[in-house]
Amino acid sequence: MLGTKTRKISIITETILFLCIVFVTISLLDKLEIIDYEKILQDDTSLALSTYDTKEKIKQENKYYIKDIKEKYNIKVMYGKDTNNFVSKVNGIVQTNENIVNNNLKIIYDALEKYPKDIFDIFKSKGYTMYIMLVDSFTNDNLALASRNSLNDVRIYVSNTEKLERAFHHEMFHVLEYFMSDNHKYLYASWYRLNPLDFSYEENINDLTSDYVLYSSIKSSDNLTNYENTYFVTKYAKTQDKEDRAETFAEMMILEKNESYFSEGTHLYKKAKAISDSLKQYLTDESFYFSKYINI
Repeated sequence: MLGTKTRKISIITETILFLCIVFVTISLLDKLEIIDYEKILQDDTSLALSTYDTKEKIKQENKYYIKDIKEKYNIKVMYGKDTNNFVSKVNGIVQTNENIVNNNLKIIYDALEKYPKDIFDIFKSKGYTMYIMLVDSFTNDNLALASRNSLNDVRIYVSNTEKLERAFHHEMFHVLEYFMSDNHKYLYASWYRLNPLDFSYEENINDLTSDYVLYSSIKSSDNLTNYENTYFVTKYAKTQDKEDRAETFAEMMILEKNESYFSEGTHLYKKAKAISDSLKQYLTDESFYFSKYINI
């Protein structure tokens, strides 16, 4: 009897002990689940705040660049919904991506530093109001374009492209030429003499060949004889004389070293000199960026 009784007590004790272990285990699991859930919530919140902070930081940085460009150069940079009415008229798509805008602004900021600051003061004194419109893309073949209205509002539209800086300098030269031509109608009357005797500009780029074009030559060679028949930096430069000058100027403004195709005596040097001389005579005596690499 005692053995049976003792066995019953043991079974009861074991049962109670088992239930206690189960209870404690469930409690611990619940607690662990709560902790993990709270940690996940905390991590998600941190991630959300981090993403928000990054976006806000980029927006604030963009505002800084825009403010600084306005103060330094009297140029208003616009993008997003503020450009809706303008971009739609030039077959463009509005740019709304703050990260892309940030990259575009940095490129333009550095590009503007390549110009003598006094030209922007001159523009302002003559009543020019300048805008740079950041565009996502164009629905036609444009990378960029410049326009001027009767009130001398000048707008440069540039799309998000790897050639953004080059495209910007191209359009900036159109603006420079607008300004210089206001008082000097035959600014480049002798420009045609800088082309081959048998050459005439052709606006339909599809009808053009690569004859006389720099980028069909061996650009890396230092042998000047390779440039004896090089008159244009790109095929697009063969469409109109004003595009020829803008393309030549853009090439001058993105140089990173002395290039033999701009060495004294080459056809491209003569065009670069004609552009440089007009800028000095009709705009400013201050040096442009290209003077570092072209001895003009």
